[in-house]
Amino acid sequence: TEEGCTHHYDDSSAAKLNCCPANGAPWLNSWTATFDDGSLGAWQTEDETLPIVWYANSAGADGSTGAANFGDPTTGTYNNGDDPASGLLISPPITVPPLTKGTPYAQFDLLLSTEWDVGDPNEFFPQFVVDDLTVAVAVDGYLAGAVQMWESHYLFNTTQGEWIRTRLDLTDYIDQEVQLVFEFDTGDDNKNDYAGPMIDNVGFSTTCLTDNAVQCLYGGDCTPTDDCKVVACSDDFKCVQSPKPTP
Repeated sequence: TEEGCTHHYDDSSAAKLNCCPANGAPWLNSWTATFDDGSLGAWQTEDETLPIVWYANSAGADGSTGAANFGDPTTGTYNNGDDPASGLLISPPITVPPLTKGTPYAQFDLLLSTEWDVGDPNEFFPQFVVDDLTVAVAVDGYLAGAVQMWESHYLFNTTQGEWIRTRLDLTDYIDQEVQLVFEFDTGDDNKNDYAGPMIDNVGFSTTCLTDNAVQCLYGGDCTPTDDCKVVACSDDFKCVQSPKPTP
């Protein structure tokens, strides 16, 4: 049936594992978090460095009225005086469908403003934690055992004032109940007068492209061709190279 076909697969196409009626299989019992009601809803937080917290900001992606933001709600930055700041934003649980084909993923819109907005990317060293955003996946509520699946290093820890859409691969979590754990860590108390990470439109889907057709789920899966390039992952799961920004 048309309804059944929405969430199931067939092998009718050599180019893709066709999820009819379109190339993208929505999940049963899925949800999308927009934060447009001015709250974090069922999301949990672990705010380790008050007053810097995860909170619902009134400015979201594409002109919407909400996003999850890490910072001081009164100042709009994550400046914590003489101390660094860090905190966790934890999604409600969701079960990854028991798929036999295709690639399930989570996706979200991100606006990331840090000292690297104006920093020289040639001075960015990923082995040091300086304004890092990561996303980990926890299974069955075991937050202490969450496994990191995404990090902002490929962006040089800034989206340069632009909202981007990015994804993380959930293939390893098929038929399991998971939670996304966003963590922002300044690493130090220097140059923290920035708005930090804003997260919007968190959702879930599946690409039905074959494994050979999926080059990436996010830019961190791609390798720059040289030191003057930055990478991104396109809407059709292809690695894209572009010139590295200059300060």
